[in-house]
Amino acid sequence: MHEWPLVIFTLLMQLAIGCVLTAWYCQSFALRELDGSQRLSVVRPALLCALAVGGIGLLASMAHLGNPMHALYTLNHVASSWMSREILFTALFMGLLFLTVVVMLMKKTLPAPLVALTALVGLADIFVMSAIYDNSRFILWQGWGTYAGFYGSALMMGSLLAVVCMQSSLRKCTDDGGASLMSPLFQLYILGFLLASLAIVAMLATSAPNLAVGISVRTAAANVGALTLGRCVLLIGALLMLVNGVVKKRQALPCSMLALALVVTIAAELLGRYAFFSLGG
Repeated sequence: MHEWPLVIFTLLMQLAIGCVLTAWYCQSFALRELDGSQRLSVVRPALLCALAVGGIGLLASMAHLGNPMHALYTLNHVASSWMSREILFTALFMGLLFLTVVVMLMKKTLPAPLVALTALVGLADIFVMSAIYDNSRFILWQGWGTYAGFYGSALMMGSLLAVVCMQSSLRKCTDDGGASLMSPLFQLYILGFLLASLAIVAMLATSAPNLAVGISVRTAAANVGALTLGRCVLLIGALLMLVNGVVKKRQALPCSMLALALVVTIAAELLGRYAFFSLGG
């Protein structure tokens, strides 16, 4: 499997998009009781982290392209190529995120419309990213499962990363130490978990009959079933960590617990993404 740059690029870009989406969701709904300066101090670390993660993802994509100039050439085919659209929307997302961070740091205020626009473009980027594989010639990548898996990854990883970044400031700005944010976090994570679960079901339903007729011999060699099982176990483990804090304790989880859940979720999605690209040989 020679697609490690794509594994890293798709995971990190979806992580960055999910982080921005969570930051927008929190500052628009979950943090409305805070004043502007408090929301800025809470959301700022998440946006800075998303920019850094997205930048690393871009570097990984360059490793896949080989020559960065190839990205410019592919933009000539935006009307007909999903890959060209992916490059365009990824560039738009990163450009808007960079502009958001610059405005935030220079004006010392949170540009809410820019954050919302960046999140919207990020969601479109994930759609385009998914469409590349849905419209490929390989049958095991086709279908709604790819869209569900990519959006699920973004929501699960991004929601945890954003809250890990915001936790310290939340404890200073809120009386409950950020416990009020646990419910919105849990909702986003659950939505991502459900989408990821649907993607796993779709993948297994599609791959089993095709393997039986010998469409993909390489799939069996890649141990896709074992990788998927490992992913499921890790995701359930991360989910139980959040359930323990949100449902039973009903208080803000320790940052160490949130960080552990984030690491476990990223590890699970790494296994899942490796299995996904292994399906394509």
